[in-house]
Amino acid sequence: TVLGLGFDAGMQLQCRFGVHEVPVLFQSSSIVTCVSPSQSEGLVPFTFLHDDIPFSFSDELGFLYQPRILLQELHPAVGSIRGSRLRLVGANFIPELQCNFTMLDGKEGALSRLSRHAAIVLSSTLLQCTAPTLSPGTYDLLVVEPNSSWTSSSISYQVLPDIVVSSLQPSCGPVAGGSTVTVTGTFMDAQALLCRFSSINSTPGTIVSAASALCVTPMMNKPTTVSLEVGFNTDEFTSVGLPFRFEDGVSVWQMRPSSAL
Repeated sequence: TVLGLGFDAGMQLQCRFGVHEVPVLFQSSSIVTCVSPSQSEGLVPFTFLHDDIPFSFSDELGFLYQPRILLQELHPAVGSIRGSRLRLVGANFIPELQCNFTMLDGKEGALSRLSRHAAIVLSSTLLQCTAPTLSPGTYDLLVVEPNSSWTSSSISYQVLPDIVVSSLQPSCGPVAGGSTVTVTGTFMDAQALLCRFSSINSTPGTIVSAASALCVTPMMNKPTTVSLEVGFNTDEFTSVGLPFRFEDGVSVWQMRPSSAL
């Protein structure tokens, strides 16, 4: 974007990036734009021309070509409508980036949602951003520079409705673990599930249907009552869990008598 005064749609204006010239798009009497041509990375001189005559600027202008940001991995790739903390692995991250969440309208292919939030750049290959409150659906996540049309490659991010659990069967089991618990609730659109018994590390669960799932109990060192929670990823679980009781198992050592008439 070039800012100035006295621009006219009939003027013969051009932008020169290094040795490559491109036409100017008239926007208003004070704004014109031009699209930078493809070039290798690095700083090149920028020249603005009217009738092939360069404009004079007090300082020499330059345009910096940077390597395109690449997005390779997203963790987690699935989050809830309440928002999620995300980690992006990629290449060529630079300071002051923003995460951009877009959704396409399935009927017309038009952009139906645009939400941009500041990212925390940890290194050239790792950054963090927080997904805002979003409607359920699949979004394209891009990384952008503020006040620029320049964008990264995109990666898919899925937003699911919150899981709601209503009952457990059974609601108790042995401290030895290994019991299968049927969780009744709402698991709409979920492809994978994690189960967490209190603060114990989460383990994979199995979604049976949109209304039920299976969790396997871990081993406990003593009888106790814990809260069973389920979620899409290791950072997000149901806000309200259901109580599950671990009890001492029954052990059989001998049977007497061992015979009868």
